[in-house]
Amino acid sequence: MFMFTASRYLQELKLYGNDIFESCRAAYAQFEKGAEFQPIPEAHFSTCRSDSIDYAVMERTKTAAVIALEAGWSDLGAWDAVWDLQAKDKHRNVISGDVLTTETKGSYIQSGSRLVAAVGVQDTVIIETVDAILVACSICKANR
Repeated sequence: MFMFTASRYLQELKLYGNDIFESCRAAYAQFEKGAEFQPIPEAHFSTCRSDSIDYAVMERTKTAAVIALEAGWSDLGAWDAVWDLQAKDKHRNVISGDVLTTETKGSYIQSGSRLVAAVGVQDTVIIETVDAILVACSICKANR
């Protein structure tokens, strides 16, 4: 976890990843000031070197400090990581929102705006939002 002010990070980025800094600066200069939503200008952003903050700056800076932190950190890079961190019912399901289940096991089901019913599914992710529904199934009852 990194903590810094934006101005300090930009100083370090300019020092250790100046090409990235300049690509970002050029893209920012093309922003329409005051716009509610502004996509990053593709022409400038596509010239930016692909590098993580770790490699571009943090492993090279001379001004960083490392502090131990016990925060139960998880990178949450996949749905199973989200499932791992949540309280589960007696069937190992994580349920959020208006959800009904029957013969459903080991699943992550989240309803944001309407009823979601899951029948006979296992190890499935179901995410319902106002504009979309995601169903990701690794083992469904029909496939066994």
